[in-house]
Amino acid sequence: MKLTFRWYGEDRDAVTLQNIRQIPGCTGLMGLLDDKAAGEIWTEEEIKAYIDHVHEAGLECEVIESVNVHEDIKMGLPTRDRYIENYRITIRNLAKYGVKVIVYENAAIDPPTAYDYRVPAAATIDKKSVDVDVSQWIANPSGTADELQVGVDPSATDHAHVKGGKDSTIITVDLTDEARAVPYTVTNTTYGITSTAFIQVPAYGVFPPVLRPKAPALKVNARETITINIADYVRVGAGKTAYVDGADSVSATKAADGDLYVNDQTLRFTAPKDYAGPASITFTAVDGKRDKNDKVKIVNSAVLTLPITVIGREVPPPTFSSSTVDVVAGEKATTIDLTALTHSASGLYEDEKQ
Repeated sequence: MKLTFRWYGEDRDAVTLQNIRQIPGCTGLMGLLDDKAAGEIWTEEEIKAYIDHVHEAGLECEVIESVNVHEDIKMGLPTRDRYIENYRITIRNLAKYGVKVIVYENAAIDPPTAYDYRVPAAATIDKKSVDVDVSQWIANPSGTADELQVGVDPSATDHAHVKGGKDSTIITVDLTDEARAVPYTVTNTTYGITSTAFIQVPAYGVFPPVLRPKAPALKVNARETITINIADYVRVGAGKTAYVDGADSVSATKAADGDLYVNDQTLRFTAPKDYAGPASITFTAVDGKRDKNDKVKIVNSAVLTLPITVIGREVPPPTFSSSTVDVVAGEKATTIDLTALTHSASGLYEDEKQ
């Protein structure tokens, strides 16, 4: 730690540099260059002359008080960009001559930063409440994160509360029949300044269609067809029904044909004859339909893919019938028609028969 002295300059301060030099343990000063209008550049020549004058007295000058900020910057006026650039140039010029710190007396205390957060509908599956950690959505521009305290606005305490102790940043929100925006607060406890933002939560049971985690595996033999009832594989919110959003939304890999759509709740998949391995069928699932008047209502949708395993066919070899052929020695050769003795296994397709 260095002992320094605040100095207003020879024209404004009765204390001289020589006086400061005599203070026991004092190695430098905090200078002040306020003779420039706000927004003007402090040139290298002006800064060098000031720093050299301080050094000649045997003192350091690593701290400067108040590089004046133009009002256009504070008010966000279109002319601010020029003054911001001038401020940057001044900062660079000060740094070039050893100034490391710029301080401001009675600087304004900025309130905590808090951002809105929308809970994904998929995060509410199988839940009646959700825990939201807002730590990544808040900040303290006027201090450290340890000075912040998270709370719930009094208007929302019936269905939300802070989970854990006073230092917790986790807010528990109950899911209700309607989507809601829950106001939460973040307070700078040092200065007593509070900001408010919102956690947006969907209604209970409102989430896009998802695959059932324990649905039976889909397997089909090559050349055969499997019929898929999507209700067995797609989960939707309570009281809702899963549908296929039209034939155009259905596609498949490794399918024998494009005949995939049966109706809005049923799909089919036919395996090719000469393939074994992974396949799939993809479709857009929805959890509702428009009513008879074609009025718009909330319908959740998701593109889902069902994996399918195609099991290759093992064609058994043909069999021969037992037969005795009598051939008399010395007579003409006897011709035997082997096809008459050959039999294909039952259940084969015509192109598989030998």
